[in-house]
Amino acid sequence: MPTELSEDAGEFVRGELFSAVAPVTAEWLAGVGAVLDGAGPWRPTRGGPRDPGRTKVAGTADALVAWFKGWERKRDGMWFFSDEPRLVSGRIDAYDREPTAGRRVRQHLELDVRDPLLVDDGALDRFAELFAALCEAADAYLGWATHTPILRQRVDLAMAARRTGSIVRRPVDSTYHELNHVLPDVHWLDYLGPAYVERWGARLEKVGVRRRRTRNGGLLLWSTPTPYVLDESVTRIDGYAWKRPYYEALGDAFVHEGFCEGERGEHVPTYDDHRALLTRCDWPADLR
Repeated sequence: MPTELSEDAGEFVRGELFSAVAPVTAEWLAGVGAVLDGAGPWRPTRGGPRDPGRTKVAGTADALVAWFKGWERKRDGMWFFSDEPRLVSGRIDAYDREPTAGRRVRQHLELDVRDPLLVDDGALDRFAELFAALCEAADAYLGWATHTPILRQRVDLAMAARRTGSIVRRPVDSTYHELNHVLPDVHWLDYLGPAYVERWGARLEKVGVRRRRTRNGGLLLWSTPTPYVLDESVTRIDGYAWKRPYYEALGDAFVHEGFCEGERGEHVPTYDDHRALLTRCDWPADLR
């Protein structure tokens, strides 16, 4: 049976999003910071380039802009943030060039909210609204959010499936190149940017229990009403009934047992598809 919400501070809901804005600007960072500043009791109060962020900050947006002045010299970096008791934490990776390949632009943001903050009525909706606002501010092309026990279970199930041969994957340079071929899983929240919406269209009406459009042309989908759906009796990635509508509607877009991984862009949009629809992208000639 699915597990119930635990107030164990060690577990949390993690949101991740990916963007490919170019060039990264102080204005882009300030926009992301402004969303975090507007998170009410979840607002970060510390931040900095080391984990955990140690410096008290009056405002995340102002702190990120100040950090950007030093960042401009390196063109890559990470900035960590948290509230005082570290019940809310995260990181912003801002790169002008994807480090493992030297040519792909990407940004990556993580937001972790620990279980004790999510027990109140409306807290999960607050998380979803904050996550959607971050996707809009970052002009994200992809994102997801799920509970950490589900993440750990998926890693274990994927390793077991590879050992038995029920999942066969081609080697790729990094997560950012893998996303040209396939998406890793169905999550509690899945944010799909404009290229996914354009490609899959009406098929997206067949998935999820709830959906929300975003101002940058994306779609936030809820696969379940709550992220607390871990079922320890499940022995396969595709063993959850709430994932099956995604497999049926979108084919081999998601990793699961027996799926057939396609060529670059066969089942999911590519980086080129995403960058063509990003609202804040002025790509340098050597990255086109």
